[in-house]
Amino acid sequence: MNKYQTGVYHVHLFDRHGTRQKTLVVRKGLTAAHRKGEKKTRKPPFASYAITRVLVNSVDNAEPWGPRDAGA
Repeated sequence: MNKYQTGVYHVHLFDRHGTRQKTLVVRKGLTAAHRKGEKKTRKPPFASYAITRVLVNSVDNAEPWGPRDAGA
């Protein structure tokens, strides 16, 4: 799978100074991404997190909000 596949979530982890330390890729949805961020920030070195989602990847043919082709 592609890290920037349409629809995946990225959990960006930051230290207490706001410097990004690590990014995790979560494919199971927003709730799973939120849980992962909460778990990782319970103790140092991570102090906070932000979640982003790949809405469009120009070379990814996936259309998660469109109809699915049964033959694909």
